[in-house]
Amino acid sequence: MPAIYRTADIFVYPSETTDEWAEQFGYSVAEAMSCGIPPVVSDCGSLPWVVDDAGTVVPERDSEALARGIVNLLTDTDHRKQLSSAARERVISKFGLDSVAATQLTFLADVASEPEPSLAKLQ
Repeated sequence: MPAIYRTADIFVYPSETTDEWAEQFGYSVAEAMSCGIPPVVSDCGSLPWVVDDAGTVVPERDSEALARGIVNLLTDTDHRKQLSSAARERVISKFGLDSVAATQLTFLADVASEPEPSLAKLQ
């Protein structure tokens, strides 16, 4: 998939909430971001949190805002490059193995009411 993502200038993911479902994470969005592809997503579920300031978030069901977001990224090369770097950095810092492991350790320490364990203890 990285080779496919890298052929794109942007990644568009206009997810839509229904009565029974909302986007839980948007794994493909994070995959594209890890390849330095800035996303344009809707504000469905967790997508705004996943993207944060490393892409463009538009209101759900707003096709005009979606079109503007796409056009803005495709025509503003400097902004697109800036978001490209931010997207990759966000995925590495928030969703990389070290970050996820540290988050889990903190969570488990809180649950167990023990002092925060370190990664060194697990190696």
